[in-house]
Amino acid sequence: MLYRNMTEADFDDVVELVYQVWFTELTQISSEEVKKLAAVIDTSLLFMETTHAIVAIDEDEDRIVGVVGVRGLETLATHLQQQHETRIAEALEAGKAFGSELSRNLSKLEQEFRKHWELVKEHRVAPYDGEVTLLLLDTSHHGRKIGQALLERGLAWCKSQGCSLICLDTDDSCNYQIYDHLGWKRAVEYPYKFEIFGVKYNQMEYVYEWEL
Repeated sequence: MLYRNMTEADFDDVVELVYQVWFTELTQISSEEVKKLAAVIDTSLLFMETTHAIVAIDEDEDRIVGVVGVRGLETLATHLQQQHETRIAEALEAGKAFGSELSRNLSKLEQEFRKHWELVKEHRVAPYDGEVTLLLLDTSHHGRKIGQALLERGLAWCKSQGCSLICLDTDDSCNYQIYDHLGWKRAVEYPYKFEIFGVKYNQMEYVYEWEL
């Protein structure tokens, strides 16, 4: 397994990973093209909160199979934020070709994701100076400690930036127990209700923290 810093050229491959892991099983969305547009929106919003990312590449398969995103105290450069906003706008525009209902649902999805980020920030209970914004692994590569290796590399970057208290937000739709297993402290948990493409969800959100 090869681990390296993510580059701009990797963005589409990471979108594909997000699509495969998070969106292919959303049966309420009948169009795979719309699912891919949703993945673009989700990935772009995630990377607006991310200033550094590391990818795991399966050299035998020659593809990205995992990614971790992190952020220190600094914010993302304005021109990079604008790039992500442009991607979102283009995805929403492309969604109009699939009819008013799907287009409207894509817009609601974007709004829900933005609202979620604000809700996450409201529930943080300590002055965190670093954050793990994303940890994602292809399901076919579970059980090989790739996620743990990505997380360790992300934390090492945070430490190199002078961070001392890191937070991570997740929910019970993910394998959140891995953070308990790795020794992260669960600082906060709270319920979160939302709706995506007409389906209502009621899940638990968790804020974990790690001292460097």
